[in-house]
Amino acid sequence: MIQPNVTQPRVPRKIARLKRAIKLAGITQQQVADAAGVTKPTVCQVLAGRAVSANVVGTAKRLLAERQPAEQAAS
Repeated sequence: MIQPNVTQPRVPRKIARLKRAIKLAGITQQQVADAAGVTKPTVCQVLAGRAVSANVVGTAKRLLAERQPAEQAAS
């Protein structure tokens, strides 16, 4: 019997970019979780595209915005 071709759902590009940006900024998933008031597995699910949370996404963006001015001032 032939198995159907099962593919993983695509992670939305905006979420993939956000995940890459927080990693490059040195922000951990645990830091995002703590700031958002959720668990690290919740953040992992959102950044993997398996769950949706405006709170997690908004918190990650805020942490990035707070980190970027500090990095620019050091340059």
